[in-house]
Amino acid sequence: MATGFYDLQDQFRRHAEAGELKEALETSRQLWDAFPDRHNFTWMYLAAAHVALGDFRLVAQVLRQALDANALWRLSLLEVPELELLGSDPECQAVIEEARRRIEVKHYRPLVVVEQPPHGGIAPLLLHLHGANGDAASELPHWRVATRLGWIVAAGQSSQPSAEDRFCWDPPPERTWQDLREIASMLPAHARVVLSGFSQGAWVALQAALRSDIFQPAGVIMVAPFLAGRERLEPSGRRLRIAMVLGEEDPITRQPDAMIDALAGRGHHVEVVRLAGVGHAYPDDFSEQLPLVLESVTRRT
Repeated sequence: MATGFYDLQDQFRRHAEAGELKEALETSRQLWDAFPDRHNFTWMYLAAAHVALGDFRLVAQVLRQALDANALWRLSLLEVPELELLGSDPECQAVIEEARRRIEVKHYRPLVVVEQPPHGGIAPLLLHLHGANGDAASELPHWRVATRLGWIVAAGQSSQPSAEDRFCWDPPPERTWQDLREIASMLPAHARVVLSGFSQGAWVALQAALRSDIFQPAGVIMVAPFLAGRERLEPSGRRLRIAMVLGEEDPITRQPDAMIDALAGRGHHVEVVRLAGVGHAYPDDFSEQLPLVLESVTRRT
């Protein structure tokens, strides 16, 4: 019997795709009950299960439960096809509008947390982007060792909440580009740039590097990357050096070789570090690995 979060997530999808609606509902309840720290995401599965069963009264109850639990912040999840019918239900829309008003009151804006290297003057910049349930302050310590190598380290934060104090880079992409332009305007003076990201932030960093309109990076570092699919890659504005740090037990980064091949086929240099026993997380020795990874995306060959 599936008990882990990602196992249950996969089980829900299998039941839903097979039309096993009662089983999908039971699995969504297990996700909600077993992982209270993920309520800001698992409400979507509960709501989708009730939509599939045609019970919008219970969908509204799920949304109210999530709102009362301070978990209804990532409203971009309402755009998934399974929830598109919610727009026609007044009771559901009333809860959603209440959630929107609560977000608007917060006046979320992008922000940047910066750490300077020990010496003064112009230095290269490492700009890092958090994952889909992260924030700049908690991500920056993973990259702090780069300051000892003479780099400015900046962690950028999205304006899109996934929880009251955590953030994501969800569609529409125009909002992401708007946030990145604002982040760019807040960066200190610097020399060359490397973009990095964790999970969803790794995908955003790659896409921004491919576009090369907001930033013109020397390279990209992707840790435990979420990969949306090679058909969604932005056109390449320049050739890049790309480093991917992949945990072999990561349930998020699945079948990365197609993406690696697609990037290499465009002329990008892709270096891959595969780590046995590592899941969707930074490796324990990441601070020791980072100098080598940085060197791999900045060396001139």
